[in-house]
Amino acid sequence: MFIQTVNIAGLPLAPNEVTQILDEMTHAILLNQSLRAIKVIHGNGGVSRAASLKLAVRSWAEKNRIYFKGVIPGERYRPSNPTFLEMREACGEFTDPDLGIDNSGVTFIWVK
Repeated sequence: MFIQTVNIAGLPLAPNEVTQILDEMTHAILLNQSLRAIKVIHGNGGVSRAASLKLAVRSWAEKNRIYFKGVIPGERYRPSNPTFLEMREACGEFTDPDLGIDNSGVTFIWVK
């Protein structure tokens, strides 16, 4: 599988700690040709901590977009999404339990 999953949901992380984790994962993926994407489980934002994590992840992804081929919020992670289709074509078939369920508690980041 080409996706590295990181679960930060429920962890007592400050936004700078979230960005440090994501920076390190992106750097590791850039050096590892078998990994191409990060699946970040951050929680759906229904609780203040989850909302903070979700906002930190998505803000970081937007600020660092130059390093990514695509960013797919979980609520748009479905087989009909053009970025998903492009990622699947480039990286091959894969299964993921969050595909197509509109899960706002995850974000997928496709690294260049």
